[in-house]
Amino acid sequence: AYLHKELSNSETLAFEHRLKTDDEFNKIYNEHLDILKGLERVEWLKEIEKARKRYINSKWLKYGIVTAIIFFVALMVWLIVFKTGDTAKSELKELLNFETELTQRFKVATDSTITITGERGTQITINPDDLQFESGKDFKDKNLTIELIELVNKQDLLLASVQTISNGNWLISGGAFKIDIKSNTSYLSLKKDKNIEVKFPKNTKEERMKIFYGNRQQKGYLNWEPTEVELKNEKQFVILYKDTIVLDRIITRRFGGIETYTSILQVDTLGYLTVSEINSKFSETKGIQSQRDTLTIYKERIHSELEEVIYYSSVIDSPIAFIDKKYNDSILTIYNSKRIKENNEKQKTFYESVKIAKLGWINIDQYAKIEDKVKINLKNNLGFKFNSYAEASYPENSTWHEIYLIDNENNTILNVYSNTIEIPRNKPFTIISCCIIDDTLYVARKVLKCSEDNNNVVLEFKKRNKNQIKSLLRL
Repeated sequence: AYLHKELSNSETLAFEHRLKTDDEFNKIYNEHLDILKGLERVEWLKEIEKARKRYINSKWLKYGIVTAIIFFVALMVWLIVFKTGDTAKSELKELLNFETELTQRFKVATDSTITITGERGTQITINPDDLQFESGKDFKDKNLTIELIELVNKQDLLLASVQTISNGNWLISGGAFKIDIKSNTSYLSLKKDKNIEVKFPKNTKEERMKIFYGNRQQKGYLNWEPTEVELKNEKQFVILYKDTIVLDRIITRRFGGIETYTSILQVDTLGYLTVSEINSKFSETKGIQSQRDTLTIYKERIHSELEEVIYYSSVIDSPIAFIDKKYNDSILTIYNSKRIKENNEKQKTFYESVKIAKLGWINIDQYAKIEDKVKINLKNNLGFKFNSYAEASYPENSTWHEIYLIDNENNTILNVYSNTIEIPRNKPFTIISCCIIDDTLYVARKVLKCSEDNNNVVLEFKKRNKNQIKSLLRL
């Protein structure tokens, strides 16, 4: 009655007096209030549930349509105002990247240690027990897929849009490689303190090359981080065949004076040597690539008035089938054996195997030594400004531009982010520049060699067909 205000004034005063003076009565009163509040909350929950059901049954369609219209309009405004430039940028980057075409895939079982060899000679050895999912969960599947990209020259680097730069410093590349391991569509990683073993082909004359790990940054450009892993040239097993041909006087007299020669064959096992050691011992072998595992040198000495002749033989074929030494602009011309010719063309020199602790992009590099630079200013016949690395897009939302600076003497490819750049003095470079303006592709190509500062270099862009982009990137 007190709570519903049904007491008289005197009864109300008596009730409130008792609340103040009787602790037990006050406690019972407050417990009663708590019960009533609890009941009230239950009723609220019932009402809320009823309201929710009414909203779902009668209002969701109306509000859903309105929300969808608002979202669609906002999306269109965002795309028109902010993303048109990024669309041109994304299209051009996709157009210039042939990474997918260069990817080799190997599906292998995981019941033992795995070794695969790429088309360019890269040899990878993996222990499946050293792998895990990127979430940290152990890998236990029966099969996996190894994806390998081998970029062994400037053309490969250009087609894969792989730049050779490390925190702003120019690199000379001995080859860039990408190794990914997947279980179905999930990427795998190496467990802590585990690694894979890789034997890389040697694609440069440069020595003291090191391993660099690469990551594509947010804007899609690769940056390479150095390691202390230095690559050593692989030693190869070398065998020397020395054939001395002398006049056999006894048989000559037997055949009535017709000169007859006999051969004395001496085989000398020289052991394991590096390519540089082979070249220093046998200067005649310079320019010839060694076998994958054994180099056989065949020397024939004719004791007569004839000049000594050097031959080379492939142990893959037979020591009897000679490779006659003929040089033409440092190219070895091979005679007498088609199979030996094919073997020689496939021969590769390698680095010693190294342990790789990280999957993904791997580069064999050394820092380029650049002491004397000149500044050049890039201009173009289309009148647009070259985008800088920091820009999200051009002021003109339908334009994006990419430019490659290619060292004609080394495996060095750089992206240019400004209309002013510095290059080594008196060194030849090729610039290839591509631009999309209002969905039209323009390409410029120029060879330059600068000796003075502040040269103005004008790139003459011409309209090109997007389907021809691969041929336009040929070096």
